[in-house]
Amino acid sequence: MKDNKVRIYYLFLGIGIGLVLGIIINFVNPNVKYIGYSEGEIKQMARGLGMYELDEVFKINKVFNEEIEKSREDESENSQVSNLKEEKPIENETKTQQEKTEEEKSDSEKQYYIEFIIEEGQSSEEIINNLLKENIIDDKEEFRNLVYRRKADRMLKYGIFYIPQGASHDAIIDILTK
Repeated sequence: MKDNKVRIYYLFLGIGIGLVLGIIINFVNPNVKYIGYSEGEIKQMARGLGMYELDEVFKINKVFNEEIEKSREDESENSQVSNLKEEKPIENETKTQQEKTEEEKSDSEKQYYIEFIIEEGQSSEEIINNLLKENIIDDKEEFRNLVYRRKADRMLKYGIFYIPQGASHDAIIDILTK
């Protein structure tokens, strides 16, 4: 029995010495390949992952705002043109009234966006307070708890965001983290 204990001792001693030697060999001559990327290659890989520089984000948002303004102008021009059309017979007049009520419904269903800016370095608490000030959220505590439950407090991005009016808390978090 004493002989078995000695054998186990030497077995563990051998395993320990083997591990230590393996670590030393790996430390002295690591098998790691280092790749040096240029700044352009890094930017290209980041763009492939959907990341943009801040200047590009501002340009994209500017184009987005211009498209929204253009569509609003087109809608107002179309409504002015339809007001200038000649009167139609009574049969068609009922159709136009029905169409008008449908248009009014679609106008009420249109989404309006609130511009929200997160500056670099703002804490999640500051961001939540600003969301409350802008009336984007209505319950600070509920929103804060949801942010912490989703572990999104460290994932909030900085930049300019367009948040649909009346968006749910989950939708707001999704917008601010992507």
